[in-house]
This record gives sequence, structure tokens and C-alpha cells, in this order.
Amino acid sequence: MTQKGNAGKELQYDSDMRTFEMKLKAMGSLVRINILKSVSNGPKSVLEISQEVGLSQPSSSSQVNILWSAGFLSKSKEGKFVYYELDKSTFKTFQQELSNYLKLK
Repeated sequence: MTQKGNAGKELQYDSDMRTFEMKLKAMGSLVRINILKSVSNGPKSVLEISQEVGLSQPSSSSQVNILWSAGFLSKSKEGKFVYYELDKSTFKTFQQELSNYLKLK
């Protein structure tokens, strides 16, 4: 797929770039960054996350779903509760992808 950039140039998008773009969008919110920080030390339920970041449970659930869809969170179910945790492998891969994209050394 091609898309016109700001300078009118055609940009090429492949599935890897779409995935990268999705991750960038997921990181584009301070609320979601705070959620990542909240779950970086171990699994938490949406209720625990919402109390920690100061959002309603439905809002927290929506934000958690964005992070999960982007691959930043893993989830496990225990009884009625779902626990979310930072997927450190995905996060490290994202850091490397961002560094490569920006050509940082």
C-alpha cells in the first residue's frame, strides 16, 4: 500500500511498518505509558491498574486493550480475573525497531 506523505512523496507501507505504526500509536498516550509502568513489575488486574493510574475501570480496560493489541502486554486468567503484564520481549524489540528506524547507534 502507498500513501502520500507531507511532502507529496509516496510512502511504502508493508505489514512490518503497519505493526510498528500501531506500536507507536499505542505509546502515544501518557495514560498508556503510565499503565506500562504500572504493570512493569508484575501482573495486575484492570481494577488494580485503574486504581493506580486514576482512571475508571472501563477507561482503563479500553487503554489496556490498545496496549495488548499492540503486543506490549501479555495476559493470563485466574478465575474471574484477567491479569496483564508488560511483555518485556516485545518492548525490547520495539526499542530496537525505533532505534533502527531513527538510525540511532
